Amino acid sequence: MNDTNVNRQLHPKVVITVYRDQSKNNFYLESREVKNVGGKVLLGAAVPMADDIFRNMAVSYAKNNSFEMDFGGYISAHMLYGTNKLGKTMVCWYRPSMKRTLNFSASLGIKGNSVVYVPATFYVIINTKLYVYALMNDERPEWKTKLYNAPFFNIYKDGNVCLGSAQVGKYKAKTFEKEAERFETGFYMAEQNNVHNDRMCKSNPKTLWNRLIKEGSVFPSKNELQQHSKYKTVGELIENLIGNKNGSNYEEDFEDDDIEIE
Repeated sequence: MNDTNVNRQLHPKVVITVYRDQSKNNFYLESREVKNVGGKVLLGAAVPMADDIFRNMAVSYAKNNSFEMDFGGYISAHMLYGTNKLGKTMVCWYRPSMKRTLNFSASLGIKGNSVVYVPATFYVIINTKLYVYALMNDERPEWKTKLYNAPFFNIYKDGNVCLGSAQVGKYKAKTFEKEAERFETGFYMAEQNNVHNDRMCKSNPKTLWNRLIKEGSVFPSKNELQQHSKYKTVGELIENLIGNKNGSNYEEDFEDDDIEIE
């Protein structure tokens, strides 16, 4: 915000003094009004920082530093939701079952061509965090669609991905589609190496992936997927992870073919 205002004609209004104790955890702010009296700058009496000054500064900073993100035009069928409100970017999308290249670490002992079939997957981005879940079939997810543990490595029990070596870049994309693409691409390019969820699938994951590579068969979703213990449905995920307790707007977006742009 300061950089963009360097060449503008600005006038001092308030001087703010910040006090901090030795623990560096407690702060006290006081302000002094700046007055121009006969061409002289005078400081008023020190008073505790007013809430309206905090509020005005926060609003000004948010407006000057907000990042515009929108849908890129024709909305692809796999995109479910996108919002970029101040302080929170959230994107939801899904993919049907398909062939993917999984970058298995040599330490896992999974050998052969790593282009394999994976189950249908459901993805959520919240700011810089990626969450991945599995779906039982290729149908477009709705509010009551059940969620399952994604049978991949580097995913914690709540679905949060340990991005680790994932190359997702530092900067947000300009569209929701591109934001989804950069996280999804980074996830599959990253090395699959750690088991953070011992219930990622019913079989031993190393044995399962070795078998699927050898056979070249589709992922046996009905026999291998484990229902997610924390977020049993898409609705529960939205309510708990994103904080929408009544399902308004989100439920409409998932059950209809419309996508709300905020």
